[in-house]
Amino acid sequence: MRYDGQHKLDRFCVTNWENTWNGIPYVPRWNADCHTHEAMRLVGDDPERPRLLTVDAKVDLTEKMETFVQKRLDQLEKEDMPGICVQK
Repeated sequence: MRYDGQHKLDRFCVTNWENTWNGIPYVPRWNADCHTHEAMRLVGDDPERPRLLTVDAKVDLTEKMETFVQKRLDQLEKEDMPGICVQK
């Protein structure tokens, strides 16, 4: 569920893969210890290095999220998984 109460359910994935793989629901903002329900956006002029800011308070969560993502990717690399589907 997204910050606005909507979702990004991909009907193609559900229809074609629901009986062939086990999904792991994952919400990075909760696991990265960001402690905000406020919407977040990627901002900045450098497309290779955007900043992750909360929309209203402008709290920069970039380093916190980058640290978490790298740690989680290292953990996932050690698991026996055929692939990872990232929802954008």
